[in-house]
Amino acid sequence: MAFWTWADGILDERGVRELADLWFQALEALVTHAERPDAGGLTPSDVSLASITQDEIEAFEDEFTDDEFEEFDEFEEEEGQK
Repeated sequence: MAFWTWADGILDERGVRELADLWFQALEALVTHAERPDAGGLTPSDVSLASITQDEIEAFEDEFTDDEFEEFDEFEEEEGQK
């Protein structure tokens, strides 16, 4: 649910409804993408204490199988519950 407010004279209700519809479409597209098995992964900002590039991260990820990633995800979930 979202509540929209706007400055009169800049947008009218029709314009805000159009903006809201586009916003929800964008959110739905993000959810659809995030649900894909190949979505996600690390970026350099996720490992800011390491000096690593995106190309190096992707090369590292390519060395692992999907099963190894699932085991790592399970480990992270267990650690987060402690």
